[in-house]
Amino acid sequence: MATETPEAFDFDTRHERRGTDSVKWDLVPPERLPLWVADMDYPPPPAVVEAIKRRLEHPLLGYTNVPDTLYEQLEQFQRAQHGRAMPKDEVTVLSATMPGVKTAIECFTEPGDGIVVQAPVYPPFFQAVRDNRRRVVLNHLHEHHGEYRLDLEELETVIDDGTRMLLLCSPHNPVGRVWTRHELEGLAEIAVRHELVVVSDEIHADLRFEEHDFLGIADIGSKIAARTITLVSPSKTFNIPGCSVAAAAIKDSEMRRRYRSALRALGTDHVTLPALVASEAAYAHGGAWLTALRRHLAFTVGDVRRVLAERLPEVTASPVEASFVMWLDFRRLQRRRELDDLELQRVLREDAGVELLHGPQFGPGGEGFQRLNIAAPREVLYEALDRICAALG
Repeated sequence: MATETPEAFDFDTRHERRGTDSVKWDLVPPERLPLWVADMDYPPPPAVVEAIKRRLEHPLLGYTNVPDTLYEQLEQFQRAQHGRAMPKDEVTVLSATMPGVKTAIECFTEPGDGIVVQAPVYPPFFQAVRDNRRRVVLNHLHEHHGEYRLDLEELETVIDDGTRMLLLCSPHNPVGRVWTRHELEGLAEIAVRHELVVVSDEIHADLRFEEHDFLGIADIGSKIAARTITLVSPSKTFNIPGCSVAAAAIKDSEMRRRYRSALRALGTDHVTLPALVASEAAYAHGGAWLTALRRHLAFTVGDVRRVLAERLPEVTASPVEASFVMWLDFRRLQRRRELDDLELQRVLREDAGVELLHGPQFGPGGEGFQRLNIAAPREVLYEALDRICAALG
């Protein structure tokens, strides 16, 4: 396989996705540009497509084991990207990230138990808690002039005797934070003291920008590691969510045994053949592509900020330290235009012809915000920004 360099990849060619049963494109009207769901409009690393094609040269697509080589490539990737160990005996490969979260909820809590959710946050966190008949224990992120921090003082006040778990989004979706060691140490101390199981969703970690080193909460120390389920996935990193796969890293052997048993009971332990092939190829050969992608995204973040500052200065974006989504603050514009959230969403959809992800869906603290997916060819992204500025300027 030819060696690929970061300059070898094209993130600006527009590929027609309508008519492919794309959630992102086919669920919105054809006149509307979709920049909502966290799905990039970029082809994955060429090695991924090549690996799938090569596997399909064999005519049989039967039940398939998770190969040892996937565990090896995952561990090598984690060492290279984050300097941490994820040995095979601590890792369980499963169907997807949210089934991994829901399995943890089912395994380590009981109906009626409290689960901490730090809002605004990825909407399925709330659904996972409520669908399993648990209580949402709300811990608001602290926001000051668009910058977010963990509010550990509030966390201490909201934990009650029935609180059993904390769902951590790290890096955080949608606000784009890579939590610092200091923040994670404070969170770990509280979790250990209150005997909380921590489920750490780290599927955006590989997309952290170069100036922001990522640290998983299980890497803070042995006490919190013994209480943590770390979820990782190549799906966001390499844009292969249609080949859904994730991995749960659990250091404590008894927790790991219980978790694997729950996965089998719930039927969430099966991974499809294409997902196994795609994920191994991505981890093994996608490094140069990922380097190029991060550079491209960092440049795009700056470009979006420039356009907003010049044409729509009442709309600002929170600092982006990881991933390909931007958390846009429309509150000043809403006050001037006397728009509530529903009216803002209507203007964006009908007048601007764009689909963003509505801030209130992310829970308390999402009011007045919209999440913008910037991982689109520049032609599409600039057209969407032009439409937004024209409709709201």
